[in-house]
Amino acid sequence: MEIKKQIAEEVAKFYRIDVETAEKTIAQSKKGMGDYSSTIAFILAKKFGKNPNEIAGEFKTKNKLFEKVVAANGYLNFYLSEGYYEEIVKKKIRKKAKKRKKAIVEFPSVNPNKPWHVGHLRNALLGNSVANIYEYAGYDVERMDYIDDLGLQFAQSLYSYLKTNKKSEGKIDHWLGKEYVKIAKLMEEDKEVEKGVREILAKMERGEIKEARWLAEECVKAQYETAFKFNVYHDVLVFESDIMREIFEKGIEILKKSNALEYCGEGENAGCYVFKSSDGDKILIRSDGTATYTGKDVIFALWKFGELEGIKFEKFAKQPNGRTAYKSSAVGKKMNFGNADTAINIIGTEQTFPQKVIKEILEKFGVYEYHHLAYAHVKLEEERFSGRRGVWVGYTADELFEEGMKRVAEKTNDEKVAKAIVNSAIKFAFLRMHSTKEVVFDWGRALSMEGDSGPYLLYSYVRARNIMNKIGKMPKDDGYVYNEEEREIIKMIANFEEVIENAAIKMDPHIIAVYLLEVAKLFHSFYAKYRVLQAEEGKLKRILLVKKFAEILKTGLNLLGIETVEKM
Repeated sequence: MEIKKQIAEEVAKFYRIDVETAEKTIAQSKKGMGDYSSTIAFILAKKFGKNPNEIAGEFKTKNKLFEKVVAANGYLNFYLSEGYYEEIVKKKIRKKAKKRKKAIVEFPSVNPNKPWHVGHLRNALLGNSVANIYEYAGYDVERMDYIDDLGLQFAQSLYSYLKTNKKSEGKIDHWLGKEYVKIAKLMEEDKEVEKGVREILAKMERGEIKEARWLAEECVKAQYETAFKFNVYHDVLVFESDIMREIFEKGIEILKKSNALEYCGEGENAGCYVFKSSDGDKILIRSDGTATYTGKDVIFALWKFGELEGIKFEKFAKQPNGRTAYKSSAVGKKMNFGNADTAINIIGTEQTFPQKVIKEILEKFGVYEYHHLAYAHVKLEEERFSGRRGVWVGYTADELFEEGMKRVAEKTNDEKVAKAIVNSAIKFAFLRMHSTKEVVFDWGRALSMEGDSGPYLLYSYVRARNIMNKIGKMPKDDGYVYNEEEREIIKMIANFEEVIENAAIKMDPHIIAVYLLEVAKLFHSFYAKYRVLQAEEGKLKRILLVKKFAEILKTGLNLLGIETVEKM
């Protein structure tokens, strides 16, 4: 049990109050004032009209968790026992909880007509880490990718592919992206090109272009080559064309019959089905019976929660992690995808209103846990990355990774180690920031070994493992008592489960990133000041502390999607 909760239970039991109230009064103490302090006496003093010092002085406990409890100036200062610190370093990190609920995490949902740029990469890394955190929290996690193979953007790239006699050069996602940029510009200048693209779009929607699905899948396969460089994997891909064919009409009927939407008989929205949100009206079904983007998203969300059936699946690709990714298909079979208890959609902050609408509509159908994890985009100097303008050219995820490998090659010729360093640098640079803050990537900071970087944390782990690898025979306990600096590390380590729980509740990997930096800095301070294997006293306890630190750091980095190495 987390230490604050244990202290709260003692306080609650003595003063006969609820544990939640007691826990809110407890925080880590200032230096020299114990380990934890409670302000409960101030709250009770107001209630009973007594002096806080008098109330604090009444507290008594026989719990061996505490070396002593001192009342001072109205505060209760708790000094934890040596037995508590020994227990923390010996206690193993709990195994993943049993699967209780199913969570679908949808990411990065990049259009199948371009390579991932660094904005898409941020989406993917957030989704991957949130999926890891939810798995650790005990969910059965389904990593889902939505592929819009019926959109205008894909139609523009398909138009170019067909016009160039079905010839492409290089990695097909990069080629398609550049062609998309050219066609998007031509559409603005040439009415015939615009007409041709619109005809392609109409034929795609009717399923009349056999090359369309093949080209979309080839692009996604190329995008997944990028994903695999960053150890990002999926369980299932759902194509919009399959949604439209299998569940769209049923979804439209469900929406029309529900009490979630209102039919407009007159006015500018006459003939449309509209959702009345507190932030404004949103059309979901147009007067011609077609669904808007948000309408389609609601239908897809209803399928995620098991309100619609009909999508079939087949194998898509065997991934480097050994798991098969499946795809929706016209000729596959029904599989156990969907039917979620919780759904998380990783999508940019500009989609906040449509995502709010989806959540509110779903609440009309039942108690569904639908979450929008909003993230700010990566900026290139003064402008945001734009697929249509081609600003991403030169700043794709592939190029970012390749640049990292070039820089790290100067320091190591071990490809596995180099890849781990590059991944740690890039992933930590993105995930150390709160998702709603924009990221400007800086190689100097990302690869720094001096702090607040992925390589710094990797190096911290390697340092700890180097000690563990030299231990040999474990020494005997000589009765050593942890000093104040060692206790500070252990107190931080004791908070690990609470940190992960908080990150899961808030869907926020940056909480873990900040925590790992704090623990690592405490460890480096300890490492620079004290001996471990050559210690004259306390050798066993210090070894156990180093071992526990390495275990915590490895687990935390893995939750961020960062793999550890044994040497650097």
